[in-house]
Amino acid sequence: FYQLLTQSLLLFLCFTIRNNAYYYPLVSAVALIISSQSKIRKIIGIVLPSLMIISFILFTREAAFKLTGTRQFSLFTGWQLANNALYIYDKVDVDSDIFSSREAKEINTTSERYFSGIRNHEGYRDFVESYVGNLYIREPKAPLKQYYAKHYFPKTTLEVVSAWAQVSVVFESFGKPIILSHPISYIQYFVLPNIKHYLLPPLSHIGLYNYGTNEIDPIAKLWFHYPTNKIHSISAEFQGNLLIIYKFFFFFVNLYFLFNLTFLIYKTKFNLKEFLSKKELPLVIFFLILNFGFSISTTVNILRYQYISMIILVSFTMVLNEYLSH
Repeated sequence: FYQLLTQSLLLFLCFTIRNNAYYYPLVSAVALIISSQSKIRKIIGIVLPSLMIISFILFTREAAFKLTGTRQFSLFTGWQLANNALYIYDKVDVDSDIFSSREAKEINTTSERYFSGIRNHEGYRDFVESYVGNLYIREPKAPLKQYYAKHYFPKTTLEVVSAWAQVSVVFESFGKPIILSHPISYIQYFVLPNIKHYLLPPLSHIGLYNYGTNEIDPIAKLWFHYPTNKIHSISAEFQGNLLIIYKFFFFFVNLYFLFNLTFLIYKTKFNLKEFLSKKELPLVIFFLILNFGFSISTTVNILRYQYISMIILVSFTMVLNEYLSH
């Protein structure tokens, strides 16, 4: 029972850290279903983390309501949806009637003005698809930051969090209708170009030490017990020159895993029953498919999102090698 409890706690804790954990309970459930555990243990292993996660979601939504007046689980969802919608905005005809709120219509008007100046600019799409990270969340001149700066004026950290959460609701009412109205364009202009970012994930922030500056925030100075907020390094770019190895390593290990997997299927003469008897392999493949789909469809991928999948790929590539050696 302690293993089920540990697994449940681990899933719960993962869920509190990153959005990638959204599909972890599904992977865990499949692992339990194909395991040799008793039926009651399987049920407990699926239900227990689900109850923990649901409780956490409800608690977070109520905490967000007290802080912002809106019930949300993630204060980032609306920003992400609006960002993703803007990736296809210049390729579709957006009908303002799809927006149900006055705020969403205002953002649409701001977006029309923004794109009217760059829609036909040579090289714009290349710039968008090569940009590291979420372009329309990060760029101050983009529609989202324009709307935020016009309507919200937070001064304290708490006010920043509250404002970020409040505008997230507004952005969701703008981004979601565009994506739902143009699913094919979303796949064509956001999902498919993001495959390149998945296979060769950019370093993003981790390529530059402390964003290239020689100061840290007061909270970081306090946390690390530094005597001053001034820091230094041999070279801010040095860590990026080292870590870029992992960008190409991730690409290589994906190809190597697929090669070994294909060879194993060929070696077993396409015997599905024999292949499925190696229960860990279908489970790993299931995880990697979910991770791939989630990574390319929800946000612009960067290297740090793929640390876990990289470890799993390396580990089970060695397992594949072991199978192939017999």
